[in-house]
Amino acid sequence: MSTFRVITVTLILWLVSPSIYAFFIWQAVTYLLQTLLAYLYLWRQLPKTGTAPTAQRKAFKEIWRFTAAVSGISILAVILSNGET
Repeated sequence: MSTFRVITVTLILWLVSPSIYAFFIWQAVTYLLQTLLAYLYLWRQLPKTGTAPTAQRKAFKEIWRFTAAVSGISILAVILSNGET
């Protein structure tokens, strides 16, 4: 997917519009396409159980502290790294 992204963004910049907006819009489109393809592939790999998949609250209750800590660290890293020039 990365090769596709690089080749197509090069063509977009060369043939359509050599602007930063075209670059970022195309990047967003290709990342969306990559996410959709991964979703479809992974969904097909799930075993057929006959019941609808559901989220389990127990799983969220077990990992929420870890998730909050990682999110906090990520936010702090972005804030601290943007302060450097």
